[in-house]
Amino acid sequence: MMTVLGAMASVIVGLWLAVALWHVSQWLRPTPLLAPLPECGTHWIVRAGDTLWHVARTCYPHVDRRMAVDAIQTANHGAHAGRLRQGQRLVLPGETEVSVDG
Repeated sequence: MMTVLGAMASVIVGLWLAVALWHVSQWLRPTPLLAPLPECGTHWIVRAGDTLWHVARTCYPHVDRRMAVDAIQTANHGAHAGRLRQGQRLVLPGETEVSVDG
């Protein structure tokens, strides 16, 4: 037979596990990619020296760079940083879902 102390301990452990699972689920869920800054618009015309990292840093300053670069690559059918051409038109993804694990 469970004592009052044992029952309280079980409830506390259960609550702790529930909170821990909630935190893990929040960490694993897709993170929204914010819309690009208004001055970036919906497209980016590549200039000499531009990289995907530069575009991500400029247009998505509050988003993890890796996630922003992945989203830009996906929106542009695998655009590769080493293959950007001056004058190339890149689509800047708007409010989309980007998974944490890429």
